[in-house]
Amino acid sequence: MHSLHIFSPNGLPLNVVLPALIGNIAWIAVYIILIFHARKNQFIEIPIFIITGDLVWEGLYGFVFPYDPTLNPIIQWGVRIWFLIDCVNMYFAVKYAKNEISTPLILQYIKPITLALMIFWGVFVWVIADAGMGETAMTTNDDLIREAMSAYLLNIVISIIYLYQYLRLYNQRVFLPSVAWLKMLGTAFTTVAVFFNAPFNLFLFTMGVLVFVGDIAYLILLKILPNKIQS
Repeated sequence: MHSLHIFSPNGLPLNVVLPALIGNIAWIAVYIILIFHARKNQFIEIPIFIITGDLVWEGLYGFVFPYDPTLNPIIQWGVRIWFLIDCVNMYFAVKYAKNEISTPLILQYIKPITLALMIFWGVFVWVIADAGMGETAMTTNDDLIREAMSAYLLNIVISIIYLYQYLRLYNQRVFLPSVAWLKMLGTAFTTVAVFFNAPFNLFLFTMGVLVFVGDIAYLILLKILPNKIQS
């Protein structure tokens, strides 16, 4: 059976591109919702530690790292859209940091701390890409695997910190169930795409499962420990 390819006969098959596209759209929706939420409530529920990592990853893979023509343009442009929208989220995260962070010293130096975090994440993502993690003879598209490797490591951190952030602030700030669901679906569909592209990469698949478990745990937490503040 031949896989159906779109845009390029040497590009990714449809069973990889379609779930990746759905995942991209879900995450774009998350970012847009967070922007409107931040403007209304002066609070953005993704911690600055995570937003800096997201922004750096999206900037590097969207605009800096060489683009492999076998990667579908939909994936490339999806990452670029994430970056542009996330720039707005970064602005709100710094502007309303006082509603997330309670340590006066951190608040006093929030801008240089944010810059330091971006440098940290930049080195982290760059080293993974430069090391070629995930390149094996069993994969069908090494560029997608390298991209996914750092993305999943970042997503594991996101899932853990999201749980902590909610437990710390659920009775003080608004957290949106829609963001929780879209975040879970976005990463889940991306995991499906990665699995179809590299079904034998057990490490990547395991990380995808761990992120999914973390996202489900967050949804359960929203249910058993309801947000006490209404938007």
